[in-house]
Amino acid sequence: MNGSFLHKCRYFCYKCLPIKVYLKIFYFVFFKKNLNTQNPKRFSEKIFCLKIINFKKYGSLLTECYDKYTVRGYIVKKLGKEQAELILNDLFFVFNTVDEIDFDKLPDKFVLKITQSSGCNIICPNKSKLDKILTIKKLKEWIEKINSLEQLKDAMEESYYFNGKAKIICEKFLESNKGAIPIDFRIYCFNGAPKLIVCDFGTTEKDGQHGQNIVRNVYDLEWNLLNVNLGRAHDKNIIMSKPKNLERMISIARKLSEDFMFVRVDLYDLDDKIVFGELTPIPMGGHCIITPEKYDLLLGAWLKIPPL
Repeated sequence: MNGSFLHKCRYFCYKCLPIKVYLKIFYFVFFKKNLNTQNPKRFSEKIFCLKIINFKKYGSLLTECYDKYTVRGYIVKKLGKEQAELILNDLFFVFNTVDEIDFDKLPDKFVLKITQSSGCNIICPNKSKLDKILTIKKLKEWIEKINSLEQLKDAMEESYYFNGKAKIICEKFLESNKGAIPIDFRIYCFNGAPKLIVCDFGTTEKDGQHGQNIVRNVYDLEWNLLNVNLGRAHDKNIIMSKPKNLERMISIARKLSEDFMFVRVDLYDLDDKIVFGELTPIPMGGHCIITPEKYDLLLGAWLKIPPL
């Protein structure tokens, strides 16, 4: 069936049905289970419930923290200016429109990001090889869509992330001393308590888009690999040593997550320097199938939410 048709059906349901009914329908479509909104037990259920709770309780906070520019101010508020500056990536420029970009003034290596987006990035390891015409075309398409009503329609129940004021930021290109892309440590925090560290391998393509063959390994706080598929398959053959900065990353995640019922705190460990990535309140839009099933219940027990 045509994807555009399915999207229109979903949007029609979202506009015409009570939000609880809408979420129950699409939870069943995706998970093949009934969504219990009265007494949810599973993590997958509670994340779906948070789509309603977050809007009512954290709307303005989530708008601030989803934006890759304004979240920097939130990090300063939570950690203090001195500590925040230690983990925030270098910010070279902030542009309101694509036409403001002067490529001659950009460094030889950089990343351009649409601030209210996921995956709308231009990764440039060598400016002399950058296709400027294609870059401008992509950026204009992205920002025009995001700052239009169409993006709000696409977002539907999470439309509070967008305010029509997305910008373009130019940040430092992150790489290790050996030129490798740093590992993204995604720390799952439940009611302000870090519980899991998730490492995705192959998340970003060379052009900045999401990877298509991502492997996801999940560790506990003692760095034991768990036999769980958290939305993506894990691979026990990928061996990664316990990061030297693990305790520091956990401490940062605990501080940054304390205002949320659930949030994923993304950090990079770059040659013993921690760099902030982003805050994600609903990973994968809530469409995260967890196997074995016992882990869906375990994560659900960790997450305390109020009744709808």
